[in-house]
Amino acid sequence: MVALSVGVAASGGWLATNGGEASRSPAAPRVGSAATQRPVADAFFRPVYASYGGTPLTPAQEGARYRVIILNPADAALIPALKAGNPGLKVLTLIDMMSTDPNDPAGAANLKAPLAVGVVGFIWLAAWWPVYRKPEMPAAVAPSPEVPPPSAWALLRHKFVWSFIIAKIFFDPAWYFYIFWFPTYLKSARHFDMAAIGKYAWLPFFVAGIGNLFGGGLSGWLIRRGVSVTIARKSAMTFFILLMMAAIPAVLAPTTPMSIVFVSLAMTGYTGALANMLAMPADVFPGNAVGSIWGLASMGAGFGGMLFSLITGWVVDNFSYTPVFIGFGLVPLVCAAIVWFLSGPLRPADPKSYA
Repeated sequence: MVALSVGVAASGGWLATNGGEASRSPAAPRVGSAATQRPVADAFFRPVYASYGGTPLTPAQEGARYRVIILNPADAALIPALKAGNPGLKVLTLIDMMSTDPNDPAGAANLKAPLAVGVVGFIWLAAWWPVYRKPEMPAAVAPSPEVPPPSAWALLRHKFVWSFIIAKIFFDPAWYFYIFWFPTYLKSARHFDMAAIGKYAWLPFFVAGIGNLFGGGLSGWLIRRGVSVTIARKSAMTFFILLMMAAIPAVLAPTTPMSIVFVSLAMTGYTGALANMLAMPADVFPGNAVGSIWGLASMGAGFGGMLFSLITGWVVDNFSYTPVFIGFGLVPLVCAAIVWFLSGPLRPADPKSYA
């Protein structure tokens, strides 16, 4: 989460320097003869932006907002005339955006954010490695070396496993929404430019990292005070899922800072709940089955992400972001209900039940 936050922030810094608020153009330059005159702001950008749920800007709006003009590579011949008629104009082609040549200014810029993410990841590894200790596994769930891991088909017959898969279908799509749609929401609904998105969209991800610590900390605190593992894990999960309902006031907030605060709270709810769900399979099954269970659960999460992404795009295109945010504030409650009423108690399962 820290590496992701730094990467987004680094990208925003580059955007601010190369095409953001500080270098707006007062009008959209035009080139060509009277018969073929058209805005320079690329015809490529508008349909791609629209396909991600944004309302397409008019050519004048695009030209007024961006000094970096994204051109169709076929229009590269227009660049000299553009620069001659518009001193100081910065032109970035689609090819420049894809370049990773360090000798090319655009390529070097494209390498900065991934490099920052990688460096932060290794710094985090260096800090984590000396302090990590392998936790002791309770004898009740420790795998016997003589017992082979159960097959996926055998696990699917167990009530905990199939209910857990279904629960993930209604849980993880909220996270996918924030990753893939929140920046677009800031652009189309809150009128952020790319530089502002880079500056501020990383904040909810940074705050969400705290949820991982508080999520496990809450259930651990309850267990140390004598609460059963079942009640402790499920109660902590439910508390954080309730925080995910902050998505509802996020879309209704009158100001953008308030919206970002509520989104941060909702994303913290996701990571806090996930911290408890991550532990649940190990509470029920031996260690040599946990990887298979999470593989199956991730399959359910992927299916839910695919389904809800399609629904999100259709709702945004035909209505607005408001019902989408409300939906992702409420849908995780279905996950909580499934875990409480279908998954059963979190205690070691009888090996015969998944043999």
